[in-house]
Amino acid sequence: MSEGNFIRESGVTRVVDVSDEDERNFLEIFRDKFQGEVKESLEIEKTPEILELINDFNKNLKQFFQRYGVEWMEVPAGNIHLLDLSSLSEEQKTRIKFDGSFKSIVQHLVLIDYSDKDFSALAVTLVHEMIHFNSFQSWQKGQRGAESLPMTNKETNEKLFLNQRRQGINVFDVNGRSFFREIDEAVVTELAIEFDQEFFSKTKGLKDEVALRDQIFSEAAPDPSKRRLVRKIIEHPENEEDRRFQIFSYKYGEERKKFWEIVKEIFEKNRDEFTTEEDVFNLFVQACMTGRLLPLARIYEKTFGPGSFRKLGEETKK
Repeated sequence: MSEGNFIRESGVTRVVDVSDEDERNFLEIFRDKFQGEVKESLEIEKTPEILELINDFNKNLKQFFQRYGVEWMEVPAGNIHLLDLSSLSEEQKTRIKFDGSFKSIVQHLVLIDYSDKDFSALAVTLVHEMIHFNSFQSWQKGQRGAESLPMTNKETNEKLFLNQRRQGINVFDVNGRSFFREIDEAVVTELAIEFDQEFFSKTKGLKDEVALRDQIFSEAAPDPSKRRLVRKIIEHPENEEDRRFQIFSYKYGEERKKFWEIVKEIFEKNRDEFTTEEDVFNLFVQACMTGRLLPLARIYEKTFGPGSFRKLGEETKK
């Protein structure tokens, strides 16, 4: 399918290793999933505050990603599902290993609702998963499995199965293993942090919490470089001379630390190609959001040697 004629109707951009007709048919299936109604177990209704938050984020994320040359696709509120875990036992709750999740095969997001306890945590998770949705997604002809998508060719009656090929920087093999997973999560988290630092202070429901965070931060830890580490600060005053703070960090701390070490080394060894470390970061963003992985692979192998990019994928797989 030619890129010039492509109109994105879901989060999925491409289906490869199939005919143009089969690609169109598969993309229609993803479109129907994107536009379809889904009701999750334990799902609760969204409050007016959450609906307003989703609307504000779609508007502001569109503006935010213009700086990266990325066209934002609105994530409708109907594709975002909040789960209430209060009815579950403590043992059942421990089995749930995520705060938010996006799966390309269903084109919907699922979030754990803890807005009454930590509204900004829900907001950060929401932004994170909305970015995952808008990152590059592609599927390929594969084999039947738990995460495969089936379709029958109308003319040949051939049964086809799709397996996920790309999501952001993630590269999947036929067994569903995800290579570069930690790098992808680091990039998406850094984008979410950047968005938080710029837009949360302008967002209703978050303004007061962000203002308190910034005030305490400027007094207790004025180093601007540390701001990307701290999501939320709560003050527990014992007395004027003994102020105590509870710090909440952004997630994927170790993955982001390793990621920025990579960015710094690429920059230092290729100063003839990059003006700032942000230029290197942008290369990762482009790979994540547009699927252009080759320029990143080339500069990585130039920096760390032949075969190093594949090795990075192995080291950061899930």
